[in-house]
Amino acid sequence: MVALGDKEGGPLNPEQIYDLVSFIRSWEKTAPEIKEEEIQKERPFFTQEEASYVGSKSCIECHESINKAHIETWRNSPMAKRAFFHILSEKDKTKCTPCHATGFDFEKKTFTEENVGCEACHGPGEKYQDMMAGKAPEEGGKIARENALKACTRCHKAHISKKDHIELARKGLIPYP
Repeated sequence: MVALGDKEGGPLNPEQIYDLVSFIRSWEKTAPEIKEEEIQKERPFFTQEEASYVGSKSCIECHESINKAHIETWRNSPMAKRAFFHILSEKDKTKCTPCHATGFDFEKKTFTEENVGCEACHGPGEKYQDMMAGKAPEEGGKIARENALKACTRCHKAHISKKDHIELARKGLIPYP
């Protein structure tokens, strides 16, 4: 666990910022650039109400052979390994789990998968499995840049103020990678 610095100006220290920027830049190497119009025509996005979550293991069974670099980048990311670990208290689970786990059901207070899996960004996979049954898997990891912004900002937004976040981390109430 990296300690927070004493200076205000953001909860990330220079090493953490460098790691985050490097991780985001790695997406450009593995995720193809496509226009949003193509995505809307080619691949529907299913919501939790329309389809069930199947888990990353199921997605990877078909897509690993054609998108290995993208999957390896995800597997080695904090989102895949440690997102769920950041929820320390039981009272925060309902508030934090929608972003720190995949497939959170607000009514049942359950989730499909710990950490941020494939379906957290790409949507529930059940209908994709049905649509692709018996067909060759298409290249995975395709999210148009505009869609990526929408997918990422569902969770990557300010949910508590910087000052409050820094204080919680300093008190040890939330972990800091």
